[in-house]
Amino acid sequence: MLTEYRLAEAILVYSADGMYEKKLYLQRHGVAEKDGRPVLLEGIPYTLEDLTALCRQLLPGLVTERLTFMEAGVLASSGSAMGPDVWWVPGCVRPVFFENLDIKSGNAPWPSLIFVAHKRSLEVYAVKGSKRPGLKTRLYVAPFPNMRGSQVCLGNSPVPDKCFEHEEWEKAFFDSGFSEIHEAKRVKTDSLTGFWDDLVKSGAKRFPDKELIPCQSLKTVSDLLSDLRRKMEHGY
Repeated sequence: MLTEYRLAEAILVYSADGMYEKKLYLQRHGVAEKDGRPVLLEGIPYTLEDLTALCRQLLPGLVTERLTFMEAGVLASSGSAMGPDVWWVPGCVRPVFFENLDIKSGNAPWPSLIFVAHKRSLEVYAVKGSKRPGLKTRLYVAPFPNMRGSQVCLGNSPVPDKCFEHEEWEKAFFDSGFSEIHEAKRVKTDSLTGFWDDLVKSGAKRFPDKELIPCQSLKTVSDLLSDLRRKMEHGY
């Protein structure tokens, strides 16, 4: 059975160039019919409550009234299904899987990691030590295959629908098989294949943080959060 829609109201978007960025103003108008044609009625300002109600109807996963427990590892959360969400996972020994590379899969120490889920994509950074990161914590290149910069290529791994589904994102990353070397120089003293092959065979219990390479574009957690805020403001 077809649903018949009728024009109920119109939202007009006005823009103006501000000193530093474009400013937007929204106004809602009722609609009347005159001589068989729709006519806009007097407008009123479109409020945040109006916008939230509209998003709740059109995109129920984007606006949520969830009250959820925040794990200790959560560093920042937009509360939106589209993210961004930023969280930390302390280093430990866990399985690491390799495919189509001359590296044996096995148990190995992983460094502490910061995950960033945003709009169905995943970024990963490494940090030193086992303490929860602060704003001044230095970021390092995540020393893994299947990565370009901080961006993770998840291949055929299932991508979670919501950015706040942290365990699902971790599962997609930790349980996938590393299969491609996009950037060989992601650790200081060895090739990436040689580094991980030696690490798996060594039986080490702690990741050698001295091998981590500092990030150059975003140097600290504070830089990372500022960059994410900028992307949110500009709709990236």
